[in-house]
Amino acid sequence: MTAEVWSGIIGLILPFVSEYLQKAGVKGNRLFNFVIAAIVSIVVGGVASFLKGNFSFSDPGVLLGSIGAAFVAAQTAYNVYFKPLNLDLKIQGVTKGK
Repeated sequence: MTAEVWSGIIGLILPFVSEYLQKAGVKGNRLFNFVIAAIVSIVVGGVASFLKGNFSFSDPGVLLGSIGAAFVAAQTAYNVYFKPLNLDLKIQGVTKGK
């Protein structure tokens, strides 16, 4: 598998990591959450590229592709599955009032 595929797969679990961080007390507004998602995606993409042997600044396409794949996968997983199923409330232990 390529570095981009691994980044995408790991990116799918990033919303869970973000919610557990918020449960632990790290809360912020939408900009803060975006910055955290971007930083974690950069780390995930960089590590995936490094482990696959493609961490090179002479050809940054693989590195940038890995970062982009992690970020897009995380945002898609959040908007398609996480948010509509109210998984954030379930992880935090909050019951939604009717």
